[in-house]
Amino acid sequence: HNANWSYNYAQSIPGTPRTSCYGGCLTCSDSNGCLSCKPRYFFLLDRLGMRQVGMCLLSCPSGYYHIRSRDINKCSKCQLDCDCDFTGNFCTRCRAGHYLYRGKCQESCPEGLKPNDRLRECVFGEFHCEVGEWGSWSPCFRGGSTCGFKLGEQIRTRDVLLVTPSNSHPCPAVSEKRDCISKKKKCPGASRTALFTISTFTKAHRTLNNITYAYEDFILLNNSTKSVRRPIM
Repeated sequence: HNANWSYNYAQSIPGTPRTSCYGGCLTCSDSNGCLSCKPRYFFLLDRLGMRQVGMCLLSCPSGYYHIRSRDINKCSKCQLDCDCDFTGNFCTRCRAGHYLYRGKCQESCPEGLKPNDRLRECVFGEFHCEVGEWGSWSPCFRGGSTCGFKLGEQIRTRDVLLVTPSNSHPCPAVSEKRDCISKKKKCPGASRTALFTISTFTKAHRTLNNITYAYEDFILLNNSTKSVRRPIM
């Protein structure tokens, strides 16, 4: 992967004292480049001929995904020939000549779908609208909360940029979601947060000034009860 980049990087290593490593390296060697990285850097092991050379990068290159742990942050190669999510086996964007369908990159699309070269996706029919690039993934959440769980989901969206008068088909999907692993398995200061448990119940319906309100009770994480009202549309 990117041999020239690795070669230029490796050429700067020989002669460098081990106490003064190159770039984001914390420790290094003359023959193998970086051995460990400074905080916030990701370790990438690249091949240079018969040797393997370590690099420390602030972000992983295309075709790799980020793995964070207590011991080391590293770049791991996607199992598929694409840009992938944190699992390594779910494609988020394909290379030219391949089309995304259900997390996989394919050279052709299933029956009923057509390849879109600009999006590099399999889409339904000929679309008469133009959509932008995907936005960033949302924080990992579950049930409206971003902490207090292990497995959740993320959402990302993209905007419709242009719709022509001959719009006879719907636009491609403008939102998608994926599974994620939360970094905040415990909620800090739970007694001070206004997070609700899943179970809520309607307390009563009352009419005020010809508007009917539903009064509901929510059980907070600190086991106290909060009542709210909302108009019934």
